[in-house]
Amino acid sequence: MHHALMITDLNNPISNEYRNHAISSFNSVKDIIDIEPYQCYTPKNPSKQIRFNPSKKRSPTEIAILETYYSLFKKIANGEKFIIMEHDAYLRGDREEIFRNLLSEIDSFDVWNVGIAVECHTLKQEYAQQFCDNLEDDFGGSFKGPMSLMRKLNNLQSVVYVKDGQTGELCKAKNTNDAAKGVGESILAPVTQCYIPKLGLTNTGRSHNEYTIQTQPQMIFLDI
Repeated sequence: MHHALMITDLNNPISNEYRNHAISSFNSVKDIIDIEPYQCYTPKNPSKQIRFNPSKKRSPTEIAILETYYSLFKKIANGEKFIIMEHDAYLRGDREEIFRNLLSEIDSFDVWNVGIAVECHTLKQEYAQQFCDNLEDDFGGSFKGPMSLMRKLNNLQSVVYVKDGQTGELCKAKNTNDAAKGVGESILAPVTQCYIPKLGLTNTGRSHNEYTIQTQPQMIFLDI
């Protein structure tokens, strides 16, 4: 059985509703994975463990997201094993078999990222430490968010990672940069993000406040 921690603001009703719909989408694979909510850091409840570079002009929400990822990858770097999910991670019903196959191969990948962004992923222990080290050195690189930090990981041997271009595809490759370019075996991403128009977004640090089917064709829109 694999264990997943789903990043959620347990004090935010919108985040909790997203989480409930997201977890329900994984009901068909609950024989191989269990999902537990994980309280994220928020702008009102920061961890203040990292000194961030103000020139990168991150919003308070973006900083809280990175603080949350740092706390999770620190656990993995210290020997814990689990998958990280965001509260809108949604398993496509017609891609259950792809998910099962990729989950069965998880130990063979240094980076296992099976969503259209970073809604469902994990790293091997040494790369989780590398992620944290790079984030601690925020003044020493041009990276800004979790995906750019994954692209910065060195000495990778095998990854499954999302391809560039909003194709909804993954690629098995030697490293994240090759995978992003599609240099390897392509696979449809079994996990996407769900979006509930009546609820909107919880991440207020984005440059937009809603998604549309036209701009995000790979997402699942829930009319509830």
